[in-house]
Amino acid sequence: MTLPNTTLGGSSSAHTLILGGGNFSSPSSAQGRDTSTHALMIAALLDAAATNSTSSSEAPLSQALTASGGQSLAQVWRRISTPARSQIESNWGATQVATLVQLADETDPELFASDLFSFAQNLEQQNQPERALAIYGFISSEAGQSFPQLMRERSQHRLEIIAQGGGSFSEQFEYQMGNFLEGATDPTMVVGMAVGSTVFTGARSLILPRMMRSTGLLGRVPFATRLAASSLATVPEVGAFWATSKGLRELMHPGTTQWDLATTGRELTGLAMTLGLLKGSGFVFGRTAQALRSSRPQLWQHAGMLAGIGGGHGAESLLGWREWHGWMPFLTDVGITGMQFHVGGQLSHTMFPRLYQYNQGLSRQMSQMEARQVQ
Repeated sequence: MTLPNTTLGGSSSAHTLILGGGNFSSPSSAQGRDTSTHALMIAALLDAAATNSTSSSEAPLSQALTASGGQSLAQVWRRISTPARSQIESNWGATQVATLVQLADETDPELFASDLFSFAQNLEQQNQPERALAIYGFISSEAGQSFPQLMRERSQHRLEIIAQGGGSFSEQFEYQMGNFLEGATDPTMVVGMAVGSTVFTGARSLILPRMMRSTGLLGRVPFATRLAASSLATVPEVGAFWATSKGLRELMHPGTTQWDLATTGRELTGLAMTLGLLKGSGFVFGRTAQALRSSRPQLWQHAGMLAGIGGGHGAESLLGWREWHGWMPFLTDVGITGMQFHVGGQLSHTMFPRLYQYNQGLSRQMSQMEARQVQ
């Protein structure tokens, strides 16, 4: 789930999705033809996004470029099949594909390598680490042997920092803090949280009274009533959060988001798991704090939030949607995400004070209603 950093861009083994398993077909076999080596490199990079196989029969762009008789990559790109083009664009984004295709026209090897590496760095800054990883992986792979050695080493180092939690402490801290600051202040997340919270509160205020009036089990057991109402209200909250955040990201950065069915399903499922576990762990830890008569209930609240985030990330790892790199990167990621949620939530309250007051008012009404049911 790409909440807040990886949410909404897919967090599925990020660079495995883009790299097609991390293997690239070397373009050297076609270099003897009247075709730009740089164009062949970009074609191999883009083809890797469309397939998990390195078979040449599943590399439509490279095949078409090799047989083009010296046409540019831009010309060949317009001639490949629509399904292949759509698959590549769904993984990279139309804007990024256009940039890479244009980059293939660069004839100077040093400028080409420098521009491709800079493009990967820009993707990092735009909160698209999976796409940056694809390029770093390509440069440092066998297919990128013609790149300057220094560029290959720098790319490999970025791979280790981003994907494996490597590098020095200062480098890892700088990278993680950059993610924290960017994610916490990301307007798409802040607005998404505000809209999602409002939808949840509104839906719950409609569902809970009806359930309390029920003559069945839900109407007689307060705990079951609250649990069912919150669970049902989470469904529209997930949709509102996802649609708002992703829609705003597409408006701010056209062509950078993936809208295919598989990605959408994975994002919605991951977001539902994380929000569901957040609410569930928050309830359990809150009840525990009450039972123990803790003098610091907020600490229990924060612990519940981290437990919910950790559960969501762990579930995504088990499903193969998030790569596992050990406990330290996992715990660091959970902590950073927790801080992003906290700061993002506070920002949404500040940016939309009337909305926050409205939600608080509805929440108080629901609490009073629940108290009367218990009595």
